[in-house]
Amino acid sequence: MAKLTILSCTNRPISRSLAISKAYAQFAFQHWESVEVVSLEQLNGMTISDAMYTPEGQDPILAKFQDEVFNPAQHFVFVLPEYNGTFSGIFKFMIDAISIRDKDGNFKGKTVAMIGVAAGRSGNLRGLDQLTNALNYLGMKVYENKIPISQIHAILNDETGEIDQNTKDLLTNHSKDYYSYVNSL
Repeated sequence: MAKLTILSCTNRPISRSLAISKAYAQFAFQHWESVEVVSLEQLNGMTISDAMYTPEGQDPILAKFQDEVFNPAQHFVFVLPEYNGTFSGIFKFMIDAISIRDKDGNFKGKTVAMIGVAAGRSGNLRGLDQLTNALNYLGMKVYENKIPISQIHAILNDETGEIDQNTKDLLTNHSKDYYSYVNSL
């Protein structure tokens, strides 16, 4: 069995992406050895400067995240909220910044599944496609079954974190299928 890291790809507090990440984790525990939910909120307080483009200039908050969360993980689910027709800037920043130090160790050969989250109708399909191209370039194995979750406000109760039954079924099946995909490699 394998460990799964579910990454809520926004630093916005109390995000719907984090709620979907936690819901996915509930179903993933049925298949995966261990499951960890991580939010990019951990990067809040990080300093952005031109020094980050050198390994020794990396912000300590980002370096800790890279060393303790991202680099050791082998299998990911990225939950990507739609920001301006694509994914969040903090997520793009994180990818760019950690690729400076141990690019291959962070990305090459690792597997990733993706879930798009949007208030609109497309479920962040454009962002999922754009990120697929970048992750392929970095050498990640992108699971082909991407889930676009549209109209998030209609399927997620913001007060309780509960999602509708159709989405629960979708996430359960996706978790099982992604686990099978990882074990077939």
